[in-house]
Amino acid sequence: MKILVIGGTQFLGRHIVAECLEQGINVTLLNRGLSSPDLFPKLPRLIGDRNDTEHLHKASLSDNWDAVIDCCGYFPGSVEKSACAFQASHYIFISSVSVYDDFNCEAITETSPTCSTSDAASLNHNTAETYGMRKKACEDVVQKIFQKQATVIRPGLIVGPNDPTWRFPYWVDRIGKGGKVLAPGHPKDQVQFIDVRDLAKWILEVASRQILGTYNAVGPYEPLTWGQLLDGIQHTLDNPCKITWVEESALLAKSITPWTDLPLWVPQTSRGIHRVDGSKARQRGLTSRAITDTIQATWQSIRSQDILKSEDFGLTLEKEKSLLSTLA
Repeated sequence: MKILVIGGTQFLGRHIVAECLEQGINVTLLNRGLSSPDLFPKLPRLIGDRNDTEHLHKASLSDNWDAVIDCCGYFPGSVEKSACAFQASHYIFISSVSVYDDFNCEAITETSPTCSTSDAASLNHNTAETYGMRKKACEDVVQKIFQKQATVIRPGLIVGPNDPTWRFPYWVDRIGKGGKVLAPGHPKDQVQFIDVRDLAKWILEVASRQILGTYNAVGPYEPLTWGQLLDGIQHTLDNPCKITWVEESALLAKSITPWTDLPLWVPQTSRGIHRVDGSKARQRGLTSRAITDTIQATWQSIRSQDILKSEDFGLTLEKEKSLLSTLA
């Protein structure tokens, strides 16, 4: 099997390529050579910008592919260029659960309403607000061009080793520091994420078995609560903390921003983002490892500085202490 990975040197793409090597799959990378250029030095690499028609034309002449895996498509125009350029039996597009229109619900399936893509101007703006509609527009492009030979995968929050964000790592790092930890909402609130290694392995299964259609890719297998997550981090790191739960209303009254100030946390009006139904993908082979494995791998990446702290996510210790002094 010959696979082309668009990207291949950052988070998910990096793990897809590593899994290809583990399985002995013939893999080629297409990227600009700007991000981690020394990674996978022995692999064939097509250097080019996916937005440059000339680069894509030269790359398209190099081979016919059993599958193209597009894990870095964010704008429909650029996805259209790449989808049209390559001769492939199967195009796998990595989308996001952000394409769904309404998260104020109890469950989301692949047939739930998605974002409108009618605002053409917004599809060219790289903002958090337009992310969902841009991803949906990219899906539409891939499905129009490849029709029944397309697979759209909609992951939830992707976590694990080499995570470039500070969303899941925030909680591992914070509990690793010990002390009194502010926890949002209620310990029985649900939380979802998928380990990047599980996702990468399944994507290659999708490629090898030509699994077609649209799939939510979320985990863990069994519903997970915030209380179980934070207890699991404490147990895995063997570092008991004083977890202090603060109600949603109190946090919102203090202008604490969901998802960013307290990563992974969303108010109840957006609870659906942690209640996405992943049964369809599980029926086609998607598995979820124990959360202790994900926690340990994340902790090791933090300690080895494969994961660097981001100023965009999480409370500072000073702000957390101040909030706890007034709210707890």
